[in-house]
Amino acid sequence: QSLRLPLGRDIRLSDLDVDDKESLEAGGMQWLPVTDHAGRAIVVTRQANYKYKTHDNMLRAMCYMAQRILKSNENFQRLGIISVSYQVGHKYQGGYDYELTRKVSTLVRALPMRFVAIYLCYSSTPWRRVADLISHLVSPFLRVRLRSVQGSHQECLYQLMSLGIPHDCFPVDSEGESLLQNHWNWIRLQQQLEEQEEEEKEEPHHVENDAMDMME
Repeated sequence: QSLRLPLGRDIRLSDLDVDDKESLEAGGMQWLPVTDHAGRAIVVTRQANYKYKTHDNMLRAMCYMAQRILKSNENFQRLGIISVSYQVGHKYQGGYDYELTRKVSTLVRALPMRFVAIYLCYSSTPWRRVADLISHLVSPFLRVRLRSVQGSHQECLYQLMSLGIPHDCFPVDSEGESLLQNHWNWIRLQQQLEEQEEEEKEEPHHVENDAMDMME
């Protein structure tokens, strides 16, 4: 079954249904409001925050976020994107959704997104099996740029910092709990920007109607 997306234009928040928006707001995927030291965008995913009724809920939410971020800064497509899969504190109990991971990998290849590195952070050894799975799903280019980081929350943060990932806006607190406020702020900002974009599209039409009225 193909993923249902609008044709001929980017996805808007209004295109997402209630379940899609729940997936978006849950914060399973977040874009940091800062870049790495090379100016590249950073996306952080957390399995513990994945919330969906169907895979399409997650895929549409991720597609929406990708399009908005790439639209916000043309350098992100040129410089590339860093992906941080942060599973520290999340115990792997054999419930990993491998099929969703495969579909996300397919979606990423279809979008104009250029990932240049993947960092998989975890504190539980069984997550190594997930790292092996991801290494088989990604392109050969990314396979050699996939790095596993195992340790406590602080240890993983220090290693990420050494890789150019700033810690001040990282969406996880010192106890390993997800921080969502910046993510929710970002969603509200997108809503405002989309409303502004719609108003700007309507303005020429209003001006043309006003001119016609003056000529009558």
